[in-house]
Amino acid sequence: MDRKRVRYRVNRNKMLRAALIALCAVVILTGSIIMISGILKDKKETAETPDVSASPVSDIDEVKESSSLILSNISQGVSSYSIIETNENCKIYATYPKTLSIKIDKKLEKYVRRTVDHFAGDCDVEQEKRSEIKITYETFTANDSVISVLLTKRESRTPLYQELVDVKGFLFDARTDEEIPYDEFFTGEYRKYINNALFDKIGDELGGDLDELNEMDPSPEFILNNSGIDAVFDKRQFGIGEGTVRVTFTIPQIVTFIADAYKTGIYDVDPEPIEDYMPVMEGIDSSKKLVAFSFDDGPNGDTTKRIVAALKRYNAHATFFVVGNRTKTEKQRDAMNACIEAGCEIGNHTYAHTKLTALSESELRKAIEDCNDAVEEAVGKRTSLLRPPGGSTNQFVRDNAGYPLIKWAVDTRDWESRDKDQVLAHLKSETFDGAIVLMHDLYESTADAVEEILPWLYDQGYQVVSVSELMAARGVNMKKGEVYFSAKPDEVQ
Repeated sequence: MDRKRVRYRVNRNKMLRAALIALCAVVILTGSIIMISGILKDKKETAETPDVSASPVSDIDEVKESSSLILSNISQGVSSYSIIETNENCKIYATYPKTLSIKIDKKLEKYVRRTVDHFAGDCDVEQEKRSEIKITYETFTANDSVISVLLTKRESRTPLYQELVDVKGFLFDARTDEEIPYDEFFTGEYRKYINNALFDKIGDELGGDLDELNEMDPSPEFILNNSGIDAVFDKRQFGIGEGTVRVTFTIPQIVTFIADAYKTGIYDVDPEPIEDYMPVMEGIDSSKKLVAFSFDDGPNGDTTKRIVAALKRYNAHATFFVVGNRTKTEKQRDAMNACIEAGCEIGNHTYAHTKLTALSESELRKAIEDCNDAVEEAVGKRTSLLRPPGGSTNQFVRDNAGYPLIKWAVDTRDWESRDKDQVLAHLKSETFDGAIVLMHDLYESTADAVEEILPWLYDQGYQVVSVSELMAARGVNMKKGEVYFSAKPDEVQ
């Protein structure tokens, strides 16, 4: 049987459609590969690029569109935030630390952004070249409880382009995230002490007048470091050019003026002598006989003011150990201010004349610091010396009081006799060079005795001074927890 030859006819239309389908498949596949590669690349870049949303502040206006906020790692693993902006009018670079507290970071960023925005707004003018600002920082954490930050701003702007330098310091309590005012971290007349050190450094530039410097009352900014504290001054405060002056204090030099709440860790050290700062009576001659008058249990209005008036007539001073709950009335506060205006010293005699040896540690600290608070409320100063009521001390009090403890070598027993002549007899027979004398400014008889004894003492070659003046003149560096009866070394416990 013959087989027929079969012929196949080619369908060109079908072949063309198949070719087009294959070409589309290739294009789609290629596009998919490119898209997947782009996604992987974007993910890699995202992983390597810090997230701009890491800004610690969300309730502050965003930086201008032309600027960026980046989180970058700097030396020793410390993180910082930076604001960078460049346009035809200005160039901005600002950096500040990233702490462990969002609240602290917000405070720092708020200050930096406001500074930057103010600068950028001033640059929105025609100018020959770009104005520039740079903000850098120093930071340190002391005792794991105080965070210190110092921001330094350097800027040059139209039309002079002269570099201007400003500093701004912050102290934060790492336990509460709250800012610590300088007048809370430091205590006493710390500004005067720092001014003295500043004058030693740039006195010639200031014209050699320390009194004029103290009248200026310059405002330093502070930065803590591992070994001490730096006070940084803007030279423009003194009219001596641009830039800053930095005065460095070791911890033993400055610790006397650090508030007790922060005297822990690296600040729990004995202070160095500060005789050059101590309030020594003008014209005092340490080669002469010196006696320190002290008065307890006041202030008492009229009798206190009578005693102060008598002291002023002889350019004499005394220390008044006041009881905190007796500083409330206008008459009592007037008497305290009279003491200060006359150059006398206010000491601490507890808030309610409480026997310290009968208290717990917390009760003891409260009795002392409540008096300190009352004195500060009354006259704007805190005390630096403590007289235990009744002179009652023991090792527990010495370990926990936190102040030099001032007793006495001469007891007039004026509280017992209430008799001027008996008080005079004690003073004339028992007073010696370097003695601390105990009296009370509550009694008219004591005021009478003071008015009469002063000319007699000066005829005998004595000068009457406060406790701090006596110790400074005799080179005694008073330390917290030590008990002082006089300026004689063998009468210090």
